[in-house]
Amino acid sequence: MSQRTFAGSALMLVAASACYAWAVVSGRSAYPRWAAVLTPLLLYAVLTPLGLVPGLDLVLAPTAFSLVSLAFFLGSTAMLRRGRI
Repeated sequence: MSQRTFAGSALMLVAASACYAWAVVSGRSAYPRWAAVLTPLLLYAVLTPLGLVPGLDLVLAPTAFSLVSLAFFLGSTAMLRRGRI
């Protein structure tokens, strides 16, 4: 991946996470306020240090963004099914 592509992807992740977190925390969305912890940037920040652990890096490095997306959408689906959204 080129440096420009990586920088563009990182900028999009930060911008989208900030918009999502602001909407949730301000109460302008159907999500409960605590759902702001599902912000993709925050989840990615939690997974990144785990990717530095030898052995885990082989799994987390190539799949971190997919795991973050999975956690975000599973959380959204769980809230939807429980009637919280």
